[in-house]
Amino acid sequence: MVIESAEGRTRTVETGAFELLAPDGERIWNEGLPDRIPMVEGHRLLLLDEPTYKRSWNADRFLRIFRARPR
Repeated sequence: MVIESAEGRTRTVETGAFELLAPDGERIWNEGLPDRIPMVEGHRLLLLDEPTYKRSWNADRFLRIFRARPR
């Protein structure tokens, strides 16, 4: 069995289902880093809310330096 890495576009599109908020209500952007998520009692905590607007993005991943192989 041979598994190849993704080389072409699949036109896979994802749509955001939540608005990410800090416990104080401040927005946390999806493009941010995990360390931007506030700590509450030693755990990172996000509040999920209804999205304020519809957003989507191309969900393809291209990692040519990583070759898939069966194990």
